Amino acid sequence: MRHPWTPCRAAWPALGLLTLAAVPAWAQQAMQQAQQAQQAQQDTQGGGSAANTQPPLELRMSVMQTFTNNVDLSDTDKRADAITRLSPGLRWVSRAGRVRGFVDYSLNTLTYLRDNSTDLRNALASNATAELLERHAYLDAQAVISQQSINPLDAQSTDDQVGRRNRTEVRTLNLTPRVQGRLGDVAQWDASLGYQTSHSTSANAPSFSSTTTQARLGNGEALTALRWSLQASHIARSFSSGRSTAQDTVRGVLDYRINPELSTGVIAGWESTDIASSTKQNRTNYGLRLNWVPSERARLNAEVERRFFGNAHNVSFFYRLPRAVLSYTDVRSLSNGVGQPSTVTEGTWYNVLDKSIPSSVTNPAERDALVRDYLSQYNITANPEVLQAFLSSGVTVSRQQQLSFAWLLQRDTITFTLQQSDGRRISTVVAGSDVFSSFSNIQQRGYSLTLAHRLTALSTLSLGLTQRETSGGELETRLRTMTAAWSTQLNTRAKFSLLGRHSRFTSPSAPYSESALVGTLATTF
Repeated sequence: MRHPWTPCRAAWPALGLLTLAAVPAWAQQAMQQAQQAQQAQQDTQGGGSAANTQPPLELRMSVMQTFTNNVDLSDTDKRADAITRLSPGLRWVSRAGRVRGFVDYSLNTLTYLRDNSTDLRNALASNATAELLERHAYLDAQAVISQQSINPLDAQSTDDQVGRRNRTEVRTLNLTPRVQGRLGDVAQWDASLGYQTSHSTSANAPSFSSTTTQARLGNGEALTALRWSLQASHIARSFSSGRSTAQDTVRGVLDYRINPELSTGVIAGWESTDIASSTKQNRTNYGLRLNWVPSERARLNAEVERRFFGNAHNVSFFYRLPRAVLSYTDVRSLSNGVGQPSTVTEGTWYNVLDKSIPSSVTNPAERDALVRDYLSQYNITANPEVLQAFLSSGVTVSRQQQLSFAWLLQRDTITFTLQQSDGRRISTVVAGSDVFSSFSNIQQRGYSLTLAHRLTALSTLSLGLTQRETSGGELETRLRTMTAAWSTQLNTRAKFSLLGRHSRFTSPSAPYSESALVGTLATTF
């Protein structure tokens, strides 16, 4: 039963938003004076960067109020709603010691005013390594909790608060204990046993788990022009709505360093797997490698290998200009869906901006503080959602391409990301039901453009345009979203932002349009 839309029920979100925004103007002036005094004190004392004194644990709290005219993303039955989001969270970072890495977690409570319902969601990004036995035993741990699509061709949005029926929470955990050692001055060895699981909270989305056993031998860090390594691995995969598969691989790599800037290599190996058929098939693998670092401003890494599913490759390029950064990646590999991260990072724009900092800034804590200050100042999302990620009920071949460019001016920042993905299931033995049961492959193309202008030392205005096109067979959809946002720093720990959004989704079966106003107050402790 739907609750009536009474004036008093509709009033409190608006009052709450006005209360958040009604901060006295002297708060901004006080912050400017505090910053000037702090800078003067540092200049007088000759003190170091504030980044060196940042605590490893940061607590935060944010309150977000959203008003939307189409909460269900429907073209025939539009329903306006007010959504209140409370998000306590924490961020822990360690760049030294026996445990290194980061953990970023928030618990989001979403309250929908119209039907008086509450939705509890988790958001987590974590990547850490613990040294259990000095220089010999380690534990690598990665974890991600995110909102993903169930069907990439159904109604979608850049805001996970609307269109809930096509969203699910995906929880991924990867634990890998490993040991390593040396064989005199000749070689290094390491062995690991990894466990990964991806679980969806929706019964309409599949879950996945795998175990990986691996051993490797090589001369690794030896100061020689010729480097070699030999690796053997066994991977067992299992899907909740699909079949189990196994993969055995032996791989050898030989690299030759032509000069300090350039090295090339060859790959040779063998693998046996039942991923593509009901019985195991054997195949010989071969490939090439290239690493080129002409200067600290540029880097090119490329690897291509002939596998049982065709060509696999991993190409990355980076170039830094005085006020601009260009980054490109192209990866074609095996996956348990599309858009599933092979490693957990702190975000696309975090990584790009980190590369823009000169190598002369060697302190990791200082680099982290510089990047996060810049992201916050220009209201840039560290990891924007351009394309959708989704799980499958079998092993897929996924190709992910991304071109990122950032132009960093004195008071303006322009960021542009172009992404493309292509996913298809390998197995001809279909044992589960997912989007690949209806379409042989799913293609996505999209871009995100943001223009940010710093109005004052405390306030920023930004405009954004995002477009995403998804196709499966003859079915094509397109989502275009335009945003305008204003943000200001209220004091040294609090920030307020106001965003307007308009989205239009084109689809043969479920088109819609949606507009929203979003206010956010965030503070750290």
